[in-house]
Amino acid sequence: MDEDGVVEQLHDIERKLAAGGAVGLEACRAELAAWRQREPDQEFRLKVATPTAQRVLLGWCYRYGVTPYRTPRQRQTMVCVRVPRGFMHEVMWPRVQTMADLVDQAAADAAERIVERWSGASLAQYESAAATAIATTQGELFDEP
Repeated sequence: MDEDGVVEQLHDIERKLAAGGAVGLEACRAELAAWRQREPDQEFRLKVATPTAQRVLLGWCYRYGVTPYRTPRQRQTMVCVRVPRGFMHEVMWPRVQTMADLVDQAAADAAERIVERWSGASLAQYESAAATAIATTQGELFDEP
C-alpha cells in the first residue's frame, strides 16, 4: 500500500471513531476541549512498544494539542501526557493503538518489498521453511552439551 493509502486509512479510522464523524484539526481539538470541560486532566505514563507506534502517538498528540513529555531519567519507550481519564480510555488510546497497528503493518510491508527487491527473492516462499527450521532446531540451541 502506498503512503497516500495509509494516510487515507488513518483518516478513515479517525472518522469512524470520532464523535459525529468530525475529522480535522479543529474538530480534534474541540473534542478534547469538550472532555476537559467535563473532567480534569490526569497524568498518564504510556509505554510505547515500537518506534513507529511512538511516532504515531507523538503525531496524534500534536494534532490534538496535547503536549507529550518525559520526566527525568525516564526510559525512551515511555511518554507522559496530561488528558482527562475518559478521553484517554474512550478516545485517545483506542485511536492511537488502531493507527499504530496500521502504520506498523505498512512499515513492515514496505520493508518486505525493499528486501525482496534487493535480494531478488520473494520472502513469503521462505517464511514457512524458516519457521520450521527454527522450531526444529530451537531445542538443540538451548540444550546443555
